[in-house]
Amino acid sequence: MNYMKEGNNMYGIYIDGLLVRKFEKPEEAYEAGVYGYKETGIFHEIRIVNPLSKTIFE
Repeated sequence: MNYMKEGNNMYGIYIDGLLVRKFEKPEEAYEAGVYGYKETGIFHEIRIVNPLSKTIFE
């Protein structure tokens, strides 16, 4: 099964290599990443993630 097909993608915010949060739309992930960076000064990396990936809080 290929989870990277269009429509199955999710987008995640990573901080120091750890998946912190997932989003269904890339725009949501981008906006949250920019907001997080402005608030903390810590770079928030946005990546495509497998829908089955777990965040550090799950």
